[in-house]
Amino acid sequence: MRKENPGKVSLICIAATLLNVALSELVMFRLGLPLFFDTNFSMLVLFYYGLGHAMCVQFAYHILMIFGPLYLRYATIDFVKILYVLPEITALFVVWLFIRKKEIFNKDNIFVCLYIILAAITAGIAASVTGSLANLLIIASDPKTPTTANVEKTIETFRALRIPAFAALFLGRLPVTILDKAISTVFGFSMSRLIKHLNRLKNEKERYS
Repeated sequence: MRKENPGKVSLICIAATLLNVALSELVMFRLGLPLFFDTNFSMLVLFYYGLGHAMCVQFAYHILMIFGPLYLRYATIDFVKILYVLPEITALFVVWLFIRKKEIFNKDNIFVCLYIILAAITAGIAASVTGSLANLLIIASDPKTPTTANVEKTIETFRALRIPAFAALFLGRLPVTILDKAISTVFGFSMSRLIKHLNRLKNEKERYS
């Protein structure tokens, strides 16, 4: 975790939250793509500042979604939807477990890339489990509540096979969640590396100027 001015870190976390809202709104609702894109900038914060800040960004994202885009779309404030934070914080936590030992990043670049991909896939699988659990709890609170729109068709396909509800939710979410978390993890890793590299160049330039 980097030690920087608390005010600067807070502003970056706020920006990351707003960017998560804007990107997920664009991808899920405007474009209707079968992706979430709700953790991309949280992953960037995770790689750059650590787990605590990333978790704060993700919770703030959900609060903003409940009072913002979701309220404007459905004209209701549904606090039970906060349960959808479970798969996201699960993905962040799993990736953190992989990257918490910084010496891993001193290894060969190919190894590091493969390691990040493994972390992303593992995070996607774990998030599918907790996402399915969250979905079950939300449906239990209101049976009329639809499943997440961008995975609804695949979930309904598995439900038609008359398999247990949790299995249908898990299998329906799995491919989308793995792809989504792979993109967000690679994005967070790549952008954090780029920012750190640019900061190094800036510091070197200032040192020799």
